[in-house]
Amino acid sequence: MPTPDSRCPGRCRHDADAHTRRLPSPWVPASSARKAAWRVARCGRWLQTWVIAIPGAGLLWIGSCLADQSQGSAEPEPELRQQVEADWARQEQRLGRSADSAEALAAAVARLESVLRYLRDRLEPARAQSVTAAVAELKTVANDSGAMAPADRLVAYRKARWLTRELALEQSGVCDQPLLFLKRNRFICQMLHEYMGYFYDYGNVPPGGGVFVLERPGYSLQTRELTKGKLPKGNFATLALSYDARTVYFAFAQRSETKPDFYSPQRQSFHLFSMAADGSNLRQLTWGVEDDFDPCPLPDGGIAFMSTRRGGFARCNNPWEPCASYTLHRMDPDGSNIRILSVHETDEWHPSLLHDGRIVYIRWDYVDRSAANFHGLWTSRPDGSCVMALFGNYTMRINACYQPRAIPGSDKVIFVAGAHHADVGGA
Repeated sequence: MPTPDSRCPGRCRHDADAHTRRLPSPWVPASSARKAAWRVARCGRWLQTWVIAIPGAGLLWIGSCLADQSQGSAEPEPELRQQVEADWARQEQRLGRSADSAEALAAAVARLESVLRYLRDRLEPARAQSVTAAVAELKTVANDSGAMAPADRLVAYRKARWLTRELALEQSGVCDQPLLFLKRNRFICQMLHEYMGYFYDYGNVPPGGGVFVLERPGYSLQTRELTKGKLPKGNFATLALSYDARTVYFAFAQRSETKPDFYSPQRQSFHLFSMAADGSNLRQLTWGVEDDFDPCPLPDGGIAFMSTRRGGFARCNNPWEPCASYTLHRMDPDGSNIRILSVHETDEWHPSLLHDGRIVYIRWDYVDRSAANFHGLWTSRPDGSCVMALFGNYTMRINACYQPRAIPGSDKVIFVAGAHHADVGGA
């Protein structure tokens, strides 16, 4: 179980070395593929699972519970191949060159060489040998590309890009399992409004979206919708996955048939829902007029989330624009025992867990300082105690640190750098 870390009274760590155990199939650790494993304690039993989050894209690795079907051929489907190659062409256009240019080919081969150097030790010997030979051949072609026809350069360029993509995907572990993701029609204004159901009605944001599974990520566009026909007209936000990859959490706001009144008890808000990873057992966890979103499963079985339940409003909202403040809360898995973890007077967003057990999230710090420069990363224990600034509260070079995530196998945190009052997008 989490134990206090003497280096800091506000830190916890998971004593994984003493408690980790192997689990029977289908919970097979993927250490052979060099994936980072996050061992967590839950109900006295250690589970080994992996969660891969792509900030801003609402993408999560869903785990072994959805891995009962073959990934099939590693060759991308024609439609996906066409879209990928079209995207490469747009990338080159932004750099002021075409994909069939000598400059683009040289850059593609240089990138491939860099990826091979980074991944060489992870490859099987036979794979490393074949890739090394292919890279050498492409490098020779690139060195003589000035005299080549554009069509021939384009063939070599695409070969280099596809090989780079294959290496990156096969070593990342992203394509070994289906991916869970969220589609949404988001409110286009700023993050103060983005998670309030009221403004989706007020701004006539088109309803729609849902929770989906990408069956063969990296190789196919085939998807399966988990929420189809199960909820009324509304909008989706903020997707999360339990540690055992069996339970999906998300926020949903039903749409009103009439123009909203913020102070009406009938106004629509975001509420938290859960369902099994196969789309069954859909349950609403929170109710009422307050907005609840950003679910974050905790190792003890609880769920941290952001909510307007503390009460209070942003300092700079207009009478026609009531912006309730959301802060860190938590609840039991069934939605009961809701309690406030943070009484911060402005807004907080995007909770997730660090490897030492702390919750990390973004906080808008509006106390005795500029209103537009400080949206840094803060941490607290899962019970809300020992709140500390992690990063960003002393610099104006980054206005906002959206969607922080701990990097597996590292003490580092990745986040999306954004602007004051910008909308977050993604999920």
